[in-house]
Amino acid sequence: MESPRPSGLGLIIVIDFGLHSRVKYMHRITDLFEQPQDPEPPHQTVVGVSDDARKEMNSRVTVQLMTKLEDCAEKGFWNFSGSFPLEKEPGDVWRFGIRSLNVRLLGFYENERKDTFVIIDVIKKCGQKLTTAEMKRVNEVARVKRDRDYVWNRQAQGHG
Repeated sequence: MESPRPSGLGLIIVIDFGLHSRVKYMHRITDLFEQPQDPEPPHQTVVGVSDDARKEMNSRVTVQLMTKLEDCAEKGFWNFSGSFPLEKEPGDVWRFGIRSLNVRLLGFYENERKDTFVIIDVIKKCGQKLTTAEMKRVNEVARVKRDRDYVWNRQAQGHG
C-alpha cells in the first residue's frame, strides 16, 4: 500500500536497504529571485523557497513584503539578523516579516556563511507572540533543516 504524500512536500526519494526500503518526502526548493551571473550577482543572500511556501506567498504576500525581502537579499540577510524584519525563533529558524503586515515567512540559513536563506513556510501572524499552532510550524521548519529534508531544483530554472 502506498503511503500518502504529506502536503508541502515535492519529491519522494526511496532509500533502498534491501528488504527494508524507506520513503522520504523532500521539500523541493527553487530560487525566489533571478541571480544573473555576470558581472556580479546583485543579491548578497540567495533566497530559496519551497513549492508550498511559494503557493502561499502568491496568495498572501504583498508587493511591500516582496520589495523588503529582495532589498534584504541584495544587502545581505546577515545585516538584519536579530532585528526586524528578520527575527530568530527556536531551532535555528528565522521569521521574516514587516510589522504592519500579518504575514511571516519561516525559514533558515542553509550554511554558516549565511549566504543562502531557505523559506519553508508562510504563516499568518495575528498577535505579538507566536501561538501554539505557529510554534508547531516553526518546529517543523527546524526539523526540515535538521534532517535536511529539502533539495534544490535548479536545473528547471536553467542553473544547470
